[in-house]
Amino acid sequence: MILENSNCIIEISIDETFTVDSTDNRYYDIIHNPCQYKQSDIAKTLAIHVDLFSKEYSIALIGSFYTYDFDCAVLENDTLTVLQNDTITIINIFDGSITKHIKFDCFGCNYGIYKVKKGYIIYGEIEITMLDFDFIKKWSFS
Repeated sequence: MILENSNCIIEISIDETFTVDSTDNRYYDIIHNPCQYKQSDIAKTLAIHVDLFSKEYSIALIGSFYTYDFDCAVLENDTLTVLQNDTITIINIFDGSITKHIKFDCFGCNYGIYKVKKGYIIYGEIEITMLDFDFIKKWSFS
């Protein structure tokens, strides 16, 4: 997935070879593991490459095994909002820091996040969910 605005170009893909706490992982400038997955847990890692035009860096974002790299993020100004199944992580694109990490209630796996006028729509396996801009669930249906 490639996202672009006037501040940056971001490319997101799945790193199939990443293992938590392994010494032979691909190099990342920043590794985020907000849910504290361990080596024995089944997880999936998103490789996020950020090109700010003046500098570039890469982030490994470790999350649910049910993470998909198609329609998994929304880029707005200086923030990247990333969906990994039932969690949303907001990353500041200028320094790569996590500004917010939220887990929300849902049924089944979630595939995509889309920004709409009053918040975000989450497209899932079993339900579609509406979250407001504070990531509070407004409605869902199956």
